[in-house]
Amino acid sequence: MNSIYQYNKEIEQHKQTLIETVHQNILLPLLQEEKITFSELRKKLDILDGTFSHVKKMFSWRERDNWEDAFIHQIEVVELLLQYSENPTFEKVIILLEHDTIEDTDISISWMKESHNDQNVVFSVALMTKDPFINFIDNTDDRKVLEKIKKSWILNTKWNISDNFYEKLSNNKNITENENKAYKKYIELSEIYKPIRNKAYSEKMQTIKWFEKKAILININEWFNLNFDPMYKNIINALECKLIDRLHWISTLWNCTTGKIKRKIDETYTYYKDISLQYFPHLWELIEIELEKAKKILKNKNINNITNNISEKSSYILKHPQLTFGFYKDEK
Repeated sequence: MNSIYQYNKEIEQHKQTLIETVHQNILLPLLQEEKITFSELRKKLDILDGTFSHVKKMFSWRERDNWEDAFIHQIEVVELLLQYSENPTFEKVIILLEHDTIEDTDISISWMKESHNDQNVVFSVALMTKDPFINFIDNTDDRKVLEKIKKSWILNTKWNISDNFYEKLSNNKNITENENKAYKKYIELSEIYKPIRNKAYSEKMQTIKWFEKKAILININEWFNLNFDPMYKNIINALECKLIDRLHWISTLWNCTTGKIKRKIDETYTYYKDISLQYFPHLWELIEIELEKAKKILKNKNINNITNNISEKSSYILKHPQLTFGFYKDEK
């Protein structure tokens, strides 16, 4: 009970600090320059408050691969934006709060479009969203297995672990044998195919042209009705937010598997360096500092030439020892 109370207290402190910072550093200058009215300022603060609460609810049971609370990631990328962006805007704050919502939860682009106040935000979030990793499974048997697991309640509509199963893990509730087997297989498949999905996205993200192409496809699908000028602004916003998201990822790799640390380092140099230097060189300087720290983590573990290997322990299983899955057990 105390830990839950402390967690909620810390989250509330984050929220109040965020609202105050956005109010003082972003919205008040706009009011003083008469670019927004006082009622518009109040409306934006209400939007920020509501978005914060909505995203907290959507990520309440989720964990990242370093065992960190997923909602903390949503908050901290916004804090990085406010600290390091050369042009922090209210729009970018909302984009980063929402940036994983479509990809990781049951929220759809269509639902967000209908419910969100700012279509530019939804557009940028859509550009940052990776496709479900099942789209990258070319093995027929693996697809069938994942589709069978999907019919159970442990996965959500995005082929990720469902909130209900996260809650069961977090509360250390009994895991049935069938759930145990299904979860084991899901982890095995995700550790094979998610890196392929991430690599495909990163390769495409190297150029603004890919963002433009994806943006045009979104327009063709009539999800949005925007001309090229705001579309281009949204592309640049999405790119900056993606780089800030990457900065946070690289700075929080400490509890990830060594294979994932190595993979994140390699793909950052390969896919993010050139486009960062072209559009946001100051962000690359920060990313590079964190990359050096990540390389020291590997060096301290005496790891050389590591590749992603599914026989490594999953961080979820390390944290939830009641899940004793075959090859995840310690080998004596």
